[in-house]
Amino acid sequence: MEEIIEIIENTPLRDFIPKKYLNRLKILNLSSGEYFHYSEKELNAIFFLIGGTIQIKQTTQDGVDLNYSLLHGFNVIGEKKILLGEVGEVDFCTIRDETKIIEIPLDIGIELLKDDKFKIFLLKLHCEKLHKFVWDISILHFKGVEKFLAHNILTYSTEDKFRFKNMSFLSEILSIDRKSLYNSIKKLEGKKLILRENKTIKILDRKKLEEYTKL
Repeated sequence: MEEIIEIIENTPLRDFIPKKYLNRLKILNLSSGEYFHYSEKELNAIFFLIGGTIQIKQTTQDGVDLNYSLLHGFNVIGEKKILLGEVGEVDFCTIRDETKIIEIPLDIGIELLKDDKFKIFLLKLHCEKLHKFVWDISILHFKGVEKFLAHNILTYSTEDKFRFKNMSFLSEILSIDRKSLYNSIKKLEGKKLILRENKTIKILDRKKLEEYTKL
């Protein structure tokens, strides 16, 4: 209970969740490689990501798995059904870092939605997630693999260091084939924007790397 109170107090949720609900919330501590999934059709909770990284894939009706998005920092999973009443495809989430999630039961979520401020807050998170997805896809398809990689290095780096498990892992989560990934890293190194050191990519000049992704 004390851990939940402390966590809530350090997130935007502190403005919306009454103390009477705190004992029904769950904290999920997940490790890299763990498999966490949910179905919009059978949604029984809303999940707030408060630390770590999750890769979301969606299975289409013909059984094709699509990389949908990487979620990082404070974010939400499972909001579409409760907000829009839509039944989507099944989303499969793979943990890509040490990750902490708050699980809020569906009935509490529905009760919270009676507060217009919470509804606006949730809609804002939903729209930001969609915008990120569209932006990521746009960079990949219109600016190429090299700038898409640079964009992800900037987004998911900590203290100008982008850490990854191995090249196969990085290729999978970014949906980039390994040859293109290696070539892109070499080109960015050649431009003196990054430096790869084993399982870490170091940003040499963040400002120039940001400018490069906008060209």
